[in-house]
Amino acid sequence: MDYSFSLGAGGAVGSRGPYSYFQGSDGYANGMTLEAEGCLCMPVRNDWYMGRFGIDAAGTSRRDVPVQWPTDCTFDAEELDRLFVATTRRRPIRC
Repeated sequence: MDYSFSLGAGGAVGSRGPYSYFQGSDGYANGMTLEAEGCLCMPVRNDWYMGRFGIDAAGTSRRDVPVQWPTDCTFDAEELDRLFVATTRRRPIRC
């Protein structure tokens, strides 16, 4: 499960609530980035895809990638039209 936090008075971190759930073979959330539309792009380790999540975790979508363990992602610096995905060749250690 991933969590979201409300924004409290003066910018303080507020209460914690669920943001998204990964169950069964859904793998594990990993390094992430925000896109121009405000959605969260997140590699999902151990399940061969990138997830895209809206602000309330609704409207999620997935894009399959040709690697089992994507680990991090970022957009290019100029046009923000390409997403670069880092990977690992071995099963990462889960801490």
